[in-house]
Order: sequence, then structure tokens, then C-alpha cells
Amino acid sequence: MLSENEWKNADVLMISDFVMQSSDNDIKTQIESAQEDNTNFHSLVIGTSGNNGAINSFNHNWFYDTNNPQANRHLVEQIHEIRTHNSLANA
Repeated sequence: MLSENEWKNADVLMISDFVMQSSDNDIKTQIESAQEDNTNFHSLVIGTSGNNGAINSFNHNWFYDTNNPQANRHLVEQIHEIRTHNSLANA
């Protein structure tokens, strides 16, 4: 979809527990190509046992540990950190 004109400037958000196999090389190549075209890939990782190989393909990763009573606060802090970083980068 990212190659279609209406989606060219879109970013991608994947929400998952990331308990999966690593992405195959074709998917990794497509992600890298889209990243070169300024598409950002974000992940929201639910839990603590995700596949780091899959998670590391993303530009930004947010983590939500369902066992942590402070998970909501921590997630907000992570998102705020990205917003602050992006604001400084665009200044």
C-alpha cells in the first residue's frame, strides 16, 4: 500500500506482542526501502517476551508491560519523548 500515491506519506504502526518468528528477507527489504523514502515504522509491544529481531526493524518502539502497574504512565512518557525528539529535530 505504501507504493500507492494516497499512502506515500503514511507511517506504519504495528501493535503486537511480537511473539513471532523474525521477518523474512523480502519483508525486511521492503521495510528498509520504505524507510529510505521517509516512512517511519513504529511498534507498540504488548508484554515483555517479543522477538527482538522483529522489533529492531522499527524506527521507534513503545513498550507496554501488562504486569507493570505503571505501564500507562511509562507508555505516555515514551510517546512524549518521541514527540519532544521530533519537535527538536524539526526546529
